Amino acid sequence: MSPSLTSAEAKALGRRAAQPMKAPGELLAVWVPGKLVNPLNAGAWGWQKRSRTAKAWKDRTTLAIFEANLWRQSQATFFPGWDHTPKCVLFHASVFHKFDSDGLQAACKPIRDTLIQCGVIHSDAPDSGHEFVYAQMIDRARRGVEIRVSLRPPSRGGA
Repeated sequence: MSPSLTSAEAKALGRRAAQPMKAPGELLAVWVPGKLVNPLNAGAWGWQKRSRTAKAWKDRTTLAIFEANLWRQSQATFFPGWDHTPKCVLFHASVFHKFDSDGLQAACKPIRDTLIQCGVIHSDAPDSGHEFVYAQMIDRARRGVEIRVSLRPPSRGGA
């Protein structure tokens, strides 16, 4: 008896099963597996190694967003018209050892850049209105980054 699924289909199903559930009000919740490395502490790396590592994270992040069925390939946008709406983006990393605060941000930079390329956010500049939150926990068995995107609540003006 032959198997009903190919190995590629089984891997895709496994990746989908590993994806987190979106909480109410969230636009995106994806898990991107991989080993985070702080490029600021990788002094012996040449530019090729840095480029390969960033490209691998960008590819895995793009795949996770695409498989979440939220990225519309024809328009290359996440949600048309919502890309300039201020959002809160949470990067929750599962790491082998904890990073310092600037190291975690540097390690997540390729992921953050991919959110722009896929149209989830329009910019990561300070004046974009988006809020970026970084968190980490030690999980040596399941390493990667969970990305959660939600609309940013309107800021309350006042005295």
